[in-house]
Amino acid sequence: MSIFSKLNDSWYKKSYLHLLSEAKDTYASNILPRFIKAIVVPHAALSYSGLCAASSYASTLDNDLNPNRNIKRVIILGTWHNCTIPEVCNKLIIPDISESSVKIHNGNINIDIDTYTNLLKNTNIIIDNDNTHFSKEHSIEIQMQFIQYCYPLSKVVPILVGKRDSYDDVVETISNLDNENTLWIMSGDFYHINGRFNFKMKNNEVKKNNANAVNLFLEPNVNTSKKMLTYYNNYYPTICGWNVFRLWSELPISHQLHGNINCYYTSIYNEINYPRVITDEYESSVSYISIIYYPKIIKLQNLFTNYDLLNIDIAINELINEIQKNNIPENQVIDYYEHNSPKFINFFMKKILFKSFNFSSYKNNNLLIEQKLKEKIGVQPVISKTLLSLIAFGIGTFIFI
Repeated sequence: MSIFSKLNDSWYKKSYLHLLSEAKDTYASNILPRFIKAIVVPHAALSYSGLCAASSYASTLDNDLNPNRNIKRVIILGTWHNCTIPEVCNKLIIPDISESSVKIHNGNINIDIDTYTNLLKNTNIIIDNDNTHFSKEHSIEIQMQFIQYCYPLSKVVPILVGKRDSYDDVVETISNLDNENTLWIMSGDFYHINGRFNFKMKNNEVKKNNANAVNLFLEPNVNTSKKMLTYYNNYYPTICGWNVFRLWSELPISHQLHGNINCYYTSIYNEINYPRVITDEYESSVSYISIIYYPKIIKLQNLFTNYDLLNIDIAINELINEIQKNNIPENQVIDYYEHNSPKFINFFMKKILFKSFNFSSYKNNNLLIEQKLKEKIGVQPVISKTLLSLIAFGIGTFIFI
């Protein structure tokens, strides 16, 4: 049995094609596919995190979800959940594969074994003899159906990332894999809390803590990895992917990119599909996050993904509740907002939490928030989310510096 076809059918209860379609409708991005250089995807069973993973993959496809044939190499950095041989746990490992085409759950996929020669020149990158570790790992396998469909001309370089204080001695070797037709994929889930997990956290604090972690590497630079190591040593977060994200942040290619949250939900709460009330403040959950990375030269100061728009709607509803508590007459709401807009910008920042867009352009963002507030209170005709997203997508095509 191939190491990429060992998961049973329970992992694949949802169709990856259905998930791609749903993700395109629910978590649309305003970044053109050709600009997306890297993605972060979760790796639970498709019925759990598949929609969030699909949001990243769908962002790299056109509006009709046609396969992206421009991507010729996929480098996937996978979480190494359980290292059982201590002397290799600080290494990077690649699977023991001699043939370029290997079986996956639904067909075959091409592995870029030609890259092995250069990778193995670095003594900190080793082959997983007899696939001792890959055979027990799901973080890469669960991505294979998406990769097979989305990038049919690509060859895959699968790498499991061990735990180290620094990855500086593998950075050059890994970076040399990159070219203009390469997509980087980081596979990792976020906070695992309560229940069978040792990390205890109130459910109303989950998003804040996920944001505190993710915001560290949305715009990686030369200091990011050290900050992330400090964060880990202070909190020991139950994030299975932290080593993957640290390696990514040390690669020079990541320093040219900006990350944008494309999707976020937990195993018990999704702000879009089922905004349920959580009665148990210590209910067990796992957090799933999708991130897309694109060149920093693309400025999106007043443009948002559908996930950003959702958070703005949530914040506006709470803002309206606050206005009603202060007994502000409806015809005075906009004046009240304009007079207090610096305060309310901070209010929105605290509600949205993820630094998934640039709030430094105060005027542009203030106008968008004011416009959506007017829509909510009926001051002007409502512009649908779909139309607003199309407008944002169209403008985003032409905004460069």
